[in-house]
Amino acid sequence: MRLIGLNDHSGLRDNEGNISEGKSALFRKTYHKFLETLRSVYPNVRIVTVAALPDWIQENVRQVVDEEKSAGRRDAWYTHFDGFKGGYVANGHPTVVTRQKMADQIIESMESFRVFPAHHE
Repeated sequence: MRLIGLNDHSGLRDNEGNISEGKSALFRKTYHKFLETLRSVYPNVRIVTVAALPDWIQENVRQVVDEEKSAGRRDAWYTHFDGFKGGYVANGHPTVVTRQKMADQIIESMESFRVFPAHHE
């Protein structure tokens, strides 16, 4: 799993911590190109986009998936994971327990897509 966006988010902010619509549009355009690359390298791929915090990433990744679906591409799904109070160390890196919580949320979402096999313990 690759989380795209966290470091992009840091580099797109201005001195006040805001991200312009122009930079947001560039992020989405580049994300669309990345999805095109995935499809060309892995034909018939099913793509699960996983958005982390902050809200900016979740909003922009969700918009990319919505735009993909509007364009007739039905091979991408959106999910995200929540922030977990007290579950991070070393400048925001998740603990092992937090990573398990994230994975549980992602697996539950993927099962709801009805295109992936159900997870069984």
